Amino acid sequence: MQITGIEGYKEKVYAVTLDVEKKIYIHHEVILEHDLKIGSEIDLEELKKIMKESDLKCAWERALNILDQRDHSYTEMYNKLERTFSSDVCYETLQKLVELGKIDDRRYAKELARIYIEVKHYGVYKATYEMQSRGLDKELIEQSLALYEKLSPARLEMLIERKYGPNLTNENGEIDDMGVIKVRSALMRQGFPFEQVNNAIDKYLIDTIGVGIN
Repeated sequence: MQITGIEGYKEKVYAVTLDVEKKIYIHHEVILEHDLKIGSEIDLEELKKIMKESDLKCAWERALNILDQRDHSYTEMYNKLERTFSSDVCYETLQKLVELGKIDDRRYAKELARIYIEVKHYGVYKATYEMQSRGLDKELIEQSLALYEKLSPARLEMLIERKYGPNLTNENGEIDDMGVIKVRSALMRQGFPFEQVNNAIDKYLIDTIGVGIN
């Protein structure tokens, strides 16, 4: 096969036209490395090698751009790369990312646990769901949330005291039944279990007005 045309396509990729009425897209660094130009002869095996090298470079750059936005799990990154590249290219790219520490599911799980629990004030249930949606392994999620799970009742009590307490009583200092329902629902949507929420609300009310709901 002979190259009959080379023209810019997008960013670092060029469209290379072959005399067999085929157009391929090659990273410009690969074009330079193989000294490809109009008139160059290329056989099928060399063409496959060049296309694989180009895909690897493009996948690597794509992965780095994705990671510039935020961390990703191994599975998340694979799923995004797979939309454009072959499974072989995805696995090779991911292997390199892991070896260089750019993807680390254990580190990512710990950071997500901190964000969901300490920053967003989610309960362990919702944090688990969100972390699973990021493609993290169940065991890693459990390990990352283990300490937070032990501290969950205390965190819940503090959250009620700081944010929800005034909604639990009316202007006469009595229990506001509708307020209790709304607070309970809000906390359960954040991923706290029903029994924990009820106990924490009960404790807050007993501590503040001397009467609980249980």
